[in-house]
Amino acid sequence: MKKLRILTGLLSVVLLLSACSKEKGGKSGHFSIPSIPSQTSESQGLVTEPAYTTSVESSAETEPSETTTKKAITHTQFTQQTEIFPGAPVYEVHSFEKQAYSYQQVTIDEQEIWNQDGLVITAYGFEIEGEKMFDVFFRIENHSDKAVTLSSSDIDVDGYKTTTMFYESVEAGATSDSTCVFFFAYHGEYMNIWQPHLIEISFEVEFDDGNVKTAFTTPFLPIQTSLYGQEQQVDLSWAPEICNDGTLLVRVLDCYESNGDAVLVLYCENLSEHKLSISDKELWFDGADVGLISFSLLPGKKGITSATIFDTRRIEYGITEKIQRIDLQMKYYLDGDYVNGVELPPVCLKIV
Repeated sequence: MKKLRILTGLLSVVLLLSACSKEKGGKSGHFSIPSIPSQTSESQGLVTEPAYTTSVESSAETEPSETTTKKAITHTQFTQQTEIFPGAPVYEVHSFEKQAYSYQQVTIDEQEIWNQDGLVITAYGFEIEGEKMFDVFFRIENHSDKAVTLSSSDIDVDGYKTTTMFYESVEAGATSDSTCVFFFAYHGEYMNIWQPHLIEISFEVEFDDGNVKTAFTTPFLPIQTSLYGQEQQVDLSWAPEICNDGTLLVRVLDCYESNGDAVLVLYCENLSEHKLSISDKELWFDGADVGLISFSLLPGKKGITSATIFDTRRIEYGITEKIQRIDLQMKYYLDGDYVNGVELPPVCLKIV
């Protein structure tokens, strides 16, 4: 079956989302807003206490630099007072009780979303595979005299970047029914968006007549579900805002423990007219150097990403207690220019 072939192709994506699939033990209760300290910057979760002071033991062979870096620190030297980013602002991240899964029937009426160059794409169905996995059914009609191949370029659900994998080849004059599988991992738990209202997908299209290949990318093609028009406003003011430079906005949604792993969950919003490639410059979980953030956002789009320190890495570093601190410096690149990146100010996150 085509769905099995598509799911097989999704193996690498599932591995990347392994952290998303893990639940907090017993954390399936109702929505609650974490309390934020009543400080001058309480809406941002900013702690107005002094930054951590440096407390790194030196040795005769190696003297730590004034600014502790990944080259100078070892985990045996790390304490909760170690200052990895001297003078960095400190934010409190409160534990978040994820919202319980809420099912609502969703359908997609037949709607033609593309008709050009003899290629007709029609969305005609929707199916929920589970809490975080969904199917959209397409009929692809190739009325041209060339073979055509389609693959997913980007997919957004209710304005949020989503992970998907789609590939289909249709011979000249043929019609094919296809399934696009996509993941909607954190949006329900943190924003109560469990089922999609509006799906927007762009395809990479390639025509091949056996001699010449012609390729292009479609714009975002909207697909309205039966819930369209019932969207609710999402309030994330409770989540500490650790960055907003007019180009990229970043909030911390959560840091939770799951089956020996620790997962940091970030909300990112592209405020610019450029495509952003987002990553971490440095990322530390209680003194363990972990660089795991890799994310891209189109202009005006939003998304949720995560970074995980897995149990094997924690064992390697001897971290047996719950993560108490995360030190993070992010960076981004504009429109694929990976030479002239923008480094954001570092921050320190205290996990409460």
